[in-house]
Amino acid sequence: MKTRLFFALGGLLSGIALIFLVSVGCDSRTVPHKNPDWQKSGVASLETIRAGGIDHAVLIRGTDLSHPLLIVIHGFAVPMMPFAHLGYADAGGKGEQNFIVVQYDQRGTGKTARLSNPDPATYNVDQYVRDAEELIEILRKRYGKDRVYVQGISWGSVIGAKLAQKRPDLMHAFISEGQVSSMIEAHAAAHALAVSFAQEEKNQEALEQLRKTQIPSLSLSDEENFQSIGVIGKWLDHTYQKKYCLMDLPGIFIKSLWAAPEYSLPDFLTTLSSIEIFSKRMNRAILEVDLQAQVPELKVPVYMIMGEYDVMKIPARRYFDSLSAPRKEWIEIKGAGHAVSADKPEDVEAVYLGKVLRP
Repeated sequence: MKTRLFFALGGLLSGIALIFLVSVGCDSRTVPHKNPDWQKSGVASLETIRAGGIDHAVLIRGTDLSHPLLIVIHGFAVPMMPFAHLGYADAGGKGEQNFIVVQYDQRGTGKTARLSNPDPATYNVDQYVRDAEELIEILRKRYGKDRVYVQGISWGSVIGAKLAQKRPDLMHAFISEGQVSSMIEAHAAAHALAVSFAQEEKNQEALEQLRKTQIPSLSLSDEENFQSIGVIGKWLDHTYQKKYCLMDLPGIFIKSLWAAPEYSLPDFLTTLSSIEIFSKRMNRAILEVDLQAQVPELKVPVYMIMGEYDVMKIPARRYFDSLSAPRKEWIEIKGAGHAVSADKPEDVEAVYLGKVLRP
């Protein structure tokens, strides 16, 4: 999804620059629960928490503090917090009614990018694992929880898997959506799928761009990888929408970000501009990930939720089959792509409430 956002940023940012100049003081907040019982028993808090040596923007929402903590680790450069208002408990969201849901914008992304300007040397996988670890330690002490559920989305599944390997004592279970195992293999699969669909469509523009584009690899320069990922991602999104009738996720993200009460206008602008910076700094790190070799065993229950059309599926399945864990489940959601919760929210919700929370 981040690749399509790159192409929209220039016009969008210039078009609202004047508004930014007169609105830098505008506020952001999360909306309190409307239900008076939930106001007493639950939490709805947007706050700053220091973890890994920097301030992070953290959203904590739930209707009952006796419920377990669910820590959401978002995908590559794209926070999940902008979607939180779509699932408020008062609007029928089951997540907040069954968990204390914690979302945070990672180092260098979203609202956190406004709060902190970390050393570029700290943009590495181990640091993101430490950030998540420290945040969980703070929250489980605050709310008196022994263990938490960890949800890793796409890139967040790498952080979550490595955290589960490092600190199994913190977790009830690790749940991944769109599990990343080998991004080099996933990029190759995305390129092949986009070329195949371009041939079906007789789309000469796509074919010409894709045939000139190298598969991202560690042998290419960072700039070459950045450009290749942009082209492949652009035509993969096109394929998902046209071939599989999936949603325009970049468009939905921008609309949700704009509407989210948790984000002020400066937050909105910073979130969009941070995507390219984060990606350029972290593309090589994610290309170096090979979970089959790096995380062969986990000592917590594992649930992998994958979309039927996800280009990550083949390497993820191979990783799942080889992974040693006390309990593991492969859950494939029909009709979904990589953003499985966006494509089939009710199906994914049923997994959390029926399999994860009540196994």
